[in-house]
Amino acid sequence: MAFIPKLVRSLPVRTLEDVVTFINRELVPAVNQQRNVGVTNTDSIEDDISDLDNAIANIEGFSTTVYAYVDSSSSHVGESKYGTTIQAASTWTTTADVPDGVLFRAILYAAGAGGNSAPVTAFATAQSGGSAGGAGARQEKFFNRKQITDALPITFSLPVGGAGGSAVSSATSSAGNRGSNPSGPAVFGSLMKCYQGARGAASSASDEGGGGGGGENSAGSDGSSANSGSGGGPLGGTGGAGATGEPSLFGGGAGGSGTIGGSSRTGGGGGGGSNQPGADGDGDAGGPSAQGGTGGGGGGGTNSARTVAYAGGAGGARISPDQSGAVAGADGDAATISQGGMGGGGGAAAVAASNALAQSGGNGGLGGGGGGGGGAAGSTAGGTNTSGAGGKGGDSLLILIAYS
Repeated sequence: MAFIPKLVRSLPVRTLEDVVTFINRELVPAVNQQRNVGVTNTDSIEDDISDLDNAIANIEGFSTTVYAYVDSSSSHVGESKYGTTIQAASTWTTTADVPDGVLFRAILYAAGAGGNSAPVTAFATAQSGGSAGGAGARQEKFFNRKQITDALPITFSLPVGGAGGSAVSSATSSAGNRGSNPSGPAVFGSLMKCYQGARGAASSASDEGGGGGGGENSAGSDGSSANSGSGGGPLGGTGGAGATGEPSLFGGGAGGSGTIGGSSRTGGGGGGGSNQPGADGDGDAGGPSAQGGTGGGGGGGTNSARTVAYAGGAGGARISPDQSGAVAGADGDAATISQGGMGGGGGAAAVAASNALAQSGGNGGLGGGGGGGGGAAGSTAGGTNTSGAGGKGGDSLLILIAYS
């Protein structure tokens, strides 16, 4: 069936408020719909997306100034990115606190969850790698200055990403440590809110469910036992035992359970399930996303003979425009203006006669990437084995483009 693009209707524009209504009601949904298709046709959908993005980003007759905000505890405060220096967010109380501008494009990214560290084994038991964290959602809106000032005071809540589970060093078989969830959704006063990703199942030999990605209406859910977490609403992907990470319609993708994490077109991608012990030991890739963050890759496992160390799964890919996910153990890229942070790659497993040392999962990128799961460690003759730590989830972020 041929793709039928959304028609961008003409609306009467007499005031700046009419401009905001037209952008939010017509242009932004048109960009999102084309990005959501995720296919290529003869009209080059990705070119159409780029054209519409540029129409929004470069509104004729305006000069632009970019601002970027994170929590004061974020390690990204003071970084140069997006053509600006990232600031620690603080409450806007009066009109003097609001940046100069008559029109504002606000892009909000929720945080990603941390990945799990993996188990270690000194016995003839296959071990799964650590399951990965789900990614946060992205939301975009335009406001005129009156809408901003009418909402004062504006309080920012931009939680940092969930911590990764710490590595395990043990001479006996031991479970890994679970990653953490972000403290809550990303909030821009009463104007915007979107939700965080969730962590994977508790890290043991048979628990491989990844965490669900966040949506615009609710957070993803944790993986549970061998079940993968569900994506946040609206209409997020549904997790389950052994289920393929389900794609969402409008929310976050479900985590994987022995499979790639579910995809999302509007919210965050789900985290990758780690692997199926004794069957396919490679870590599974994080869930891809067109607009939100992408899920972390699952950590690699070991076979029962402790002779094979499996690879970690890639972090989730971006869709339209496409970008491959982070390789095993690598950190995910930071968010762009149009897409959330990317998931960290899962850590590779390690086997040795003794003292096996596995690779840690990569950190999720700024703007909600999910943390990668750590690799499992196993030995045949004892010693102290050390599993890979889980990667940290990407921090929340607000980018504000002011038009003057």
